[in-house]
Amino acid sequence: MQGRRTKIAVLAAGAVLALGAAGCGGGGGGGGGGGGQLSKSDYEKQLQAIGNDAKKSLSGLNFGSGKNLKEVATKANAAKDKVNKIADQIGALNPPSDAKADNAKMAGGLHALADQLGKLAAAADKGDAAALGKIANGFAGSQAVKDADAAAKDLKKKGYAVGTLGQ
Repeated sequence: MQGRRTKIAVLAAGAVLALGAAGCGGGGGGGGGGGGQLSKSDYEKQLQAIGNDAKKSLSGLNFGSGKNLKEVATKANAAKDKVNKIADQIGALNPPSDAKADNAKMAGGLHALADQLGKLAAAADKGDAAALGKIANGFAGSQAVKDADAAAKDLKKKGYAVGTLGQ
């Protein structure tokens, strides 16, 4: 039974990372904070760069290769750190006025997703396959994923080219 739960948790975590990479960006696309408000074009370029870097960064985390719960914990912690970095980078952007709320929602959703990954890592580290399965199964329908996805979709509706963030 533990093997089945571990497999379910690993698959769910992998799906969440795919969502994170596709829906929520990461990596450094140049500084966005500290300066004045970005133009629409500059904001799009930075979001796209963050999204492309995130896809590369997160695609290397193959939860499916986790042979045991300790390895899943290590990978989930690495993913948590990467997702938090992505959220920080998006949160540091100074988008145009009509994108501010969506930008904040996307960053907040990603931070919440990172928190969930931390819980997943803790359960895996303790060898608690039941808790691991429960946490992992909650990822796809989690409010964090929904918020980040809704923000990316709203930006697209407003005419923003968000690249991999909106896929």
